[in-house]
Amino acid sequence: NIPVNKGVKEFLQYLDDRDVFIIFLTARPYKEIFRIYSDTLTWANSNNLKHDAIIWSENKSRYALENFNKNNIVLCIDDDINNANDFAESGLNTYFIKNKKLYDDDVDMERKIYHTLNKNVKIISSLQEIKI
Repeated sequence: NIPVNKGVKEFLQYLDDRDVFIIFLTARPYKEIFRIYSDTLTWANSNNLKHDAIIWSENKSRYALENFNKNNIVLCIDDDINNANDFAESGLNTYFIKNKKLYDDDVDMERKIYHTLNKNVKIISSLQEIKI
């Protein structure tokens, strides 16, 4: 029952209209919570979130770099600073989307972004800020 963030459906439709292959790469704890796999599929489908595949991996950036041709990756969007840094350090077009739910407060989030985020990562608050 998690609500879909504002602008996500429209952004995914925009990508789909341009024949971009959309992969959700998630680190959700599928090994510990067995039903999270089916719950995620049900959630994505019931919310009409355009996607071509969902892949689970504890280390998303390593999985992407080992299994996809880097030249075919259009962009990476993540709300985890470590994943965003890994994608950017590999030369990928990377966006860090602020997710206040992952931090103690706004000050904690901004401090961590300022001190640890790779300078090549573009910081956004919503998907509407992405220019492809």
